[in-house]
This record gives sequence, C-alpha cells and structure tokens, in this order.
Amino acid sequence: MFHIYEIRSKVVHGSEHEISGKEFVTDMVFFISRILFPFTDFACANPHMKPRLLIEKLENFDDILEVFLLTFFHSDNFENSIKLKEYILNYKLLGDKYIQFNNKGIKKCKEIPDSVLDKFFKAAKSNNNHIRRSAVFTLGFLKEYSTIDLLNKILLKDEDIEVREYAAISLGRLKSQKYTSSDLQTSESTSKDNLIQILVGHENERLRERSANALGFFTEPEVTEALIKSLKDKDAEVRATSARSLGFIGDKSAFLPLLEALEDDNYRVIASVSVALGKFKDDRAIEHLMKTRSRKIFFTQEAIDWALNEIKK
Repeated sequence: MFHIYEIRSKVVHGSEHEISGKEFVTDMVFFISRILFPFTDFACANPHMKPRLLIEKLENFDDILEVFLLTFFHSDNFENSIKLKEYILNYKLLGDKYIQFNNKGIKKCKEIPDSVLDKFFKAAKSNNNHIRRSAVFTLGFLKEYSTIDLLNKILLKDEDIEVREYAAISLGRLKSQKYTSSDLQTSESTSKDNLIQILVGHENERLRERSANALGFFTEPEVTEALIKSLKDKDAEVRATSARSLGFIGDKSAFLPLLEALEDDNYRVIASVSVALGKFKDDRAIEHLMKTRSRKIFFTQEAIDWALNEIKK
C-alpha cells in the first residue's frame, strides 16, 4: 500500500506531498474498481496486445473518456504517446480526425458536428463524478468556443472540486486558441473574471492553483495584478504556479514582486520564480539570483542557473 501511495503522489500530483486519508481511500477505490481490475482482466486475457490495441477494444464512450484523461498521467513512457492520445480523441471519441497533436500543442483540423459535441456535453452533466471529470478535461482539447459557457458554469457551481479543477484547466487551454468572434471575447472575459475570483478567494488550494495556471494564458493587467497577490498565497503550489504564469505573461509590472518572491522559503516557489525572472531577461535580477543560489536550497540551483544563462544571452 505504501508503494501505491508513492505512485499516486508522483503520478497524480507530480510530487510526494502528503494527501488526506479520504483522498487516499477515494483514489484506491477508483483505481481498483474502475481501472485495475477491468484492465488487468483484459490484459491477462490478451497478453500480446500493446496499449493502443487494448484501447481499440473499448466501446463505451464514458469509459473511453476516462482512459483519455488517464493517458495524460500514465502514458508518458509509452512509445508514441502523442499518437496514442490523438488516436483516442479522434477515432475513439470523435469518430474522425478533427484534432491534430504535435510537440507544440494541438490544432483543430475541421469543425466538429453538433451531434458529436452533444455526447461530450451529456457526459459533462453526468451524475458520475469520474465521467464528469473526464468529459470536462477532454472539452479543453476540442477547441470549440461553444464549450466556454458550460465550462464556466461548471467551474463555479459543480459539487465536485476535481471537476471544477478540470474546468479551470480546460478554460486555460481554450484561451490558448486564438479567435476573433465578439461573442467569444465576451465569454473569455467571463472566464478571466471567474478564474480571478477563485484565485483570490476560494478556500480550496488545488482549485486556486489550477486557476493560477489557467490565468497564464490571459494578458490583461487585472490578471497580472491577481497573480502578483497570489505570490503571497498561504499554499506553496499556488505561489509557484502564480510565478510560472507571471513569467509566461511577461508583464513588466511583475518583475519587482518576483524579485521579492525569491525570499520565499519553499524550494518549488524559488525554482518557479527563478525561471520566471529568467524570461524577463533583466540584468537587475542577476545579483538577487546569485544571492539565492548561495543559499544552496535543494532543487533550486538548476532553475537559477537556467535563469542566469537566459539573462546573460
């Protein structure tokens, strides 16, 4: 069980930070009942099959949605994992090649029919939390601005925090797609306001962190202001993600607050702040980065060295 705990922390959270007993039990119930037993039974009966061949046998739309979500946590070591994800989304969920994956992101190849989108909308309203999570996560890959209003509603009102987290992720991913429609601009403004509202005021740190990440795709001054305030959030992951988003946005008003954030006592925050400062390429950061490097804090020196090299280029 301890080994499973370690895997859960590294794979699901990307770290080894502690989780509550309730979270652990929930994960184990889901993993064993919905993933491990069915997949193991099928794999034992078909030991010659590779991951894609196993997935080809799946027919239930809701099950395929969950597999698509899980590939983003478990498939990085699979050969051609990008092609695997593209195959699941296009041919198992959409029914044709509508979305193209590459190392730089995703590209929409053609319009998705309403009849196909309706299946995703229905799943996003399912009574099953796991199905809703998978559907909401997948909506972000469809590059359909018609999903934004639904995602905003889910972000603010869904009863399941993890579903709301995936709504924040999808809203950020959709913002990375450029549109010119005035209706869409209104919807995106609503997304921005809702994400800021959660970042500065919600009690759940995971939801705040997801919102901070999504806001990295917005460039409005009020977004930068909210992210600067979140550099002092009580949760280290929120502070670290806010720093990364500020570096991505590149608003110069964030430079001095980021310098101050180098004094943080958490190594993840310091590393994220260092990378953000490197993106600004401002010589004023060199002295501060060198001073922070001399503290020899675990896991920070590589990020600081990268930042120094970027500034000196």
